[in-house]
Amino acid sequence: LVNHLNGGGVQSKTLSPDIVGTDAMITRLFFTKEDSIPSPPCTAAPDTRIDYYYSVNGGTAWNLINLPPGPGRTSVTLDHLPKGVVGNDLRWRADIVSPVAACQAVILDIQVGYEAVQHGNFSESSPVPLANVV
Repeated sequence: LVNHLNGGGVQSKTLSPDIVGTDAMITRLFFTKEDSIPSPPCTAAPDTRIDYYYSVNGGTAWNLINLPPGPGRTSVTLDHLPKGVVGNDLRWRADIVSPVAACQAVILDIQVGYEAVQHGNFSESSPVPLANVV
C-alpha cells in the first residue's frame, strides 16, 4: 500500500526589510488569505487543504496559522509575543496538500501586515474594565 500525497508549496521573501538587522521585534501579525479548492476534482478538507505558516526569524522556525478549514477569504490577527516567538524577519509559507493528482488548489490573495516595537522588556496584563458611576 502506498500513501501518495500531491501538492506543492510557496514561500515569501522577507516582508520586513525595514527592521531586519535592527533591535525591533515583531509583536503582532495580521494575515488575510483567499484561496480556492475546486470540488470536484478535489476532495474536502482536511484531505485537501492549504496550510499557512509564518516565521519571524527568517524561516528558521515556522508557526502554523490556525484558520477555519476550507477555501475562501479569512483574516486573523496573531499576538505571538506571549508565546515567546520573537524576531524581526517576517515571512509566510503555504503548503498545498491533496490526495488527488488532478486537484489544483489555488492561492488567490495573501495580505500580511505586522506591528513591531523597539527591543526592550515587555509584559501584558488582562484588560481592566472601566465604568462611569452616576
